[in-house]
Amino acid sequence: MSVDSIPFYRDRMESPSCLPPWGLYDWLEYAQAHQDPFGGRKLPGALPLVVVQLEGPSDPPLYLALGRQELRGWARAVTYLWRLWGVGPGQIIALYDYGSSPMVFLAHRRYTPHLQRGAADALGAKPICNDGLASMAPRMVEIFRYLRPQGLIVRAELVSPLAHACREMGVTPEEFLSFVVLTEAEGVPKAAVPWRVTTLKTWRADAAFFVAGECPLCRLFHVPPLYRLARHEDGTLLVSAPFGEIFPVVGYRLGPAHLEKPGCPRESSAWRLRPC
Repeated sequence: MSVDSIPFYRDRMESPSCLPPWGLYDWLEYAQAHQDPFGGRKLPGALPLVVVQLEGPSDPPLYLALGRQELRGWARAVTYLWRLWGVGPGQIIALYDYGSSPMVFLAHRRYTPHLQRGAADALGAKPICNDGLASMAPRMVEIFRYLRPQGLIVRAELVSPLAHACREMGVTPEEFLSFVVLTEAEGVPKAAVPWRVTTLKTWRADAAFFVAGECPLCRLFHVPPLYRLARHEDGTLLVSAPFGEIFPVVGYRLGPAHLEKPGCPRESSAWRLRPC
C-alpha cells in the first residue's frame, strides 16, 4: 500500500520517492510532538481489532494497532520460529513474559481476540503462560515441576530470578527442557542461562512487527519470508512488513548486521542475519 496517507511517513518524506529510514526513537519523537499514542502510523479512520502497548517507551507510551492482516502475518512469523526450533504436536511450551509480548499473545488463539491461529494452534503444541514478573518465578517453577515442558520461551531479564527459584525449590530444568529461547522487545538479548540445555535467542523489533529466530544448527538468525529486507546507503539493514495493512511498516532500521545468503540445511531458503 502507499504510505502517502499515513501521517508519520508522509511528514518524513523528503520527496515523493524518498522515504528516510526510521527507528524506534524517531517514532517516539513524532508521538511526543503530535500527542498521538499511535505516533501517526495508523491508517486514518481504521478501527483496529487489537491494540497492544509497546514494551519500553513510557513518555509517551506507544501503541500498536493490529488489524486482521497484522495479526495473521505476525503470528505466521512466530509460527515460523517455533517450527525452526523443532516444536511439534503435543509438546508443552512454557512462556514466561509479559502478555504484550508477541511471543505470548501470538502463541495461541485463546490468548488474543480475533487471532484465528497462533503458533501453538498451527503446530499442535500446548502453551502454558506465566506472567512476566520476577515475583512470579516460583509459579514458573511449579509449572516446571508438574508439567515438565519441553521448551521455555523467557524474557531475558527473568532468567536470573527463575534460576534462583529453581535452586531454592529443588527443580532441575535440564531434566525436561530441550531448549530455552531468550527474548526481549528490541534487538538480541545478551543474557545466558545457567543450565546445560540448548539456548537460542530472538531478534525482535516489535515496533516493526519483526521477529527472527536463532537457528540451533547454523546459529544465525533466520528471517521469516514474510518480511522484505534492504540495505540502506549507509549500510544499515532495513526491514518492511508487507502484511501491515492499517499500521504499515516501511524501512525500519534493524541496526548493524550482516545479511547471509540462504544455505542452512535446516531451512535452505531462509535469509539469515548475523549481528555485528
